[in-house]
Amino acid sequence: MKKRIALSVVLSVLAVAAFAEISVSGQFDAILVPLQILMQKDPPPGQEEITAGAGLGRDGSTATPRARIGVVASDPDEKIGLNFKVQFNMHGDSGSTGSFRVAFDDFAEVWVKPIDWLRIDVGRFVNDTLRGKIGDDNWQHYTLRMSDPDAIFSRFKGPAWDGTDGGGFLVSLTPVEGLFIGLGVPGMVSFRGSGTGFGSGRANETVEKLGYAYQRIQAGIGYNIKDIGLIRAQFVGSKPRVGLKEDGTFDISGGAIVAPKIEAAFAFTMIEGMVIDLGGKIPFSFSEWHEPVGIWDEEPDPHKGVTYQAPIQISLGAGFTAGDLDIKARVDTKLAGYVEPDNGLKADLSPVVNFHLWPSYNLGFATLGVDMGLEIIGKAKLDGEEIDKTDGVRVGFGAWLKKSIGSCSVKGGLAYRVGTEVYGQNEHGAFTIPFVFETTF
Repeated sequence: MKKRIALSVVLSVLAVAAFAEISVSGQFDAILVPLQILMQKDPPPGQEEITAGAGLGRDGSTATPRARIGVVASDPDEKIGLNFKVQFNMHGDSGSTGSFRVAFDDFAEVWVKPIDWLRIDVGRFVNDTLRGKIGDDNWQHYTLRMSDPDAIFSRFKGPAWDGTDGGGFLVSLTPVEGLFIGLGVPGMVSFRGSGTGFGSGRANETVEKLGYAYQRIQAGIGYNIKDIGLIRAQFVGSKPRVGLKEDGTFDISGGAIVAPKIEAAFAFTMIEGMVIDLGGKIPFSFSEWHEPVGIWDEEPDPHKGVTYQAPIQISLGAGFTAGDLDIKARVDTKLAGYVEPDNGLKADLSPVVNFHLWPSYNLGFATLGVDMGLEIIGKAKLDGEEIDKTDGVRVGFGAWLKKSIGSCSVKGGLAYRVGTEVYGQNEHGAFTIPFVFETTF
């Protein structure tokens, strides 16, 4: 499968290159942590209260440093083109062997515009036309993570049917100025080459994947009101399911429910240098579900007759820029989620409020910034009564200095996440000294 996809991309590049100009870009990004100190009150047996270490990665995750090469091409009339980005991980990880792992990044697509106001993207794509305007910052990986970079309004993205690396197609319409209409369908073939997609000889699985893909349709519309702001709404499909603990019970503090939802948002941009973006997500409740085993789980479902309601999400983001000063803030809330059996007690999920503020100022020789985060988790309830040890508070803060020379930048500083008790467990406190390296060409 990998060879077929790679060959298709190469042939597409050669075909477009015959009649188009090609632009090539590159990027390298890595995060070096020369020191991190973890602290935990009353740790489990066999663990130390204080441990120290160092690491090399990116974005505060276990992912390795990476280099990326992107190619964008189109014909002179911009009627057909391609866009793909390949990433090279710096050393092997769980999904590879050897010193490098090569994979497609955000883009691996061919697009066509049969008419000026219609575009069709096929492959692995990302479209941020309607996405929330206040995202997150890499420093928050070490102070306090934000709940979701798409919390205000979800972007269009082409994952595979099972959520792995993959593609799909996006139909976007711009019939009048300021109006955008998008219809995205996830793909059925993983770019990791699982051998279960089209051409694998497993027709039944292909039919099932087709149905699953269309359950995950994303359909959105947005209109940019001149000199006022951007209003948008969308439906984001999903296969309803819930997350259970090992003993088969539902984790009422975690609220791990996946369901289709509707989203709406408005970004106010009337004032120069300021944006205020308010968005809400309302998941549909459901009473039938199953956890997939392989492709589908056809075993009798013992959990029918239980109503699951994923939490409603409301997010407010704001950004302000005046000269050398830049201020961003966002608050994300999750509330009103519940699990209600037909013959049992209703369990209300823990409400959550996640707040972040990250101002920065250009000093001339460098940019100075700070980051502050606070997350408040309320108690879950069972039949209206609060449940002990289903709440908590998380706190993080830090400061950084960023120096840029041409297309290269280094961002370094201090970050601290307070060790607190959350959901009845003592979480690690962490003192970290990160350095973020980025370069583009």
